[in-house]
Amino acid sequence: MFGKKASPTKPEEVSNTGDLAVYLKHLADDFESNPDRWENISLDDYLRSIAAWIDDSRTIKEKKLRASDVANLFLTGSVYE
Repeated sequence: MFGKKASPTKPEEVSNTGDLAVYLKHLADDFESNPDRWENISLDDYLRSIAAWIDDSRTIKEKKLRASDVANLFLTGSVYE
């Protein structure tokens, strides 16, 4: 019998949109519980660091990831309750 899949706590454990939603909630919980472990604690620093990583990353550029989908995720996060 198969057990329930563990919630993803690492990016490499995210394999679908449901996992992604759970993982983002995990990040929010981690930030709330351990803000001292986070380098970028303001929203503007966090977003700028993501932008810098995207500029520097070959991972995103080499995969068939639609940049518009990622951009929409961040925009939606600014208004969705």
